[in-house]
Amino acid sequence: MIHRIRIQTNNDLRRAVQHFNGGEWRDALLVFEQFWLVERRDELKAYVQLSNAVMQLHDGYVSSPRRLMQRVFQILTTEPATLGIDVAQLLRAVLQVQAIIPHEGESGEVSLLGPVPSIMIVWHA
Repeated sequence: MIHRIRIQTNNDLRRAVQHFNGGEWRDALLVFEQFWLVERRDELKAYVQLSNAVMQLHDGYVSSPRRLMQRVFQILTTEPATLGIDVAQLLRAVLQVQAIIPHEGESGEVSLLGPVPSIMIVWHA
């Protein structure tokens, strides 16, 4: 049986998802990070890293987001989903974003070939 993580309130998780889906990735990162600091679960760590990666991609960075997206994919494919987030949908979106990140080169040396695909978190309260 999978146990759901006890988040302070559903409103806080809703707020994190709304920030993320609204393009406010730093705010989403901070809310997810608050949960992670209390719970220390890898699933929450993945959402912190995802928020950070998307924020950095939109700022033009590629090397750190490349590594972060790999970690997010690894965590979300190996850890049980306990928050009610549609992980299968999210993994498809992560794969789409990973496909546009150059495999080599560091930030400043290479840039994305096009716009960053949209990633939305689908949450079932």
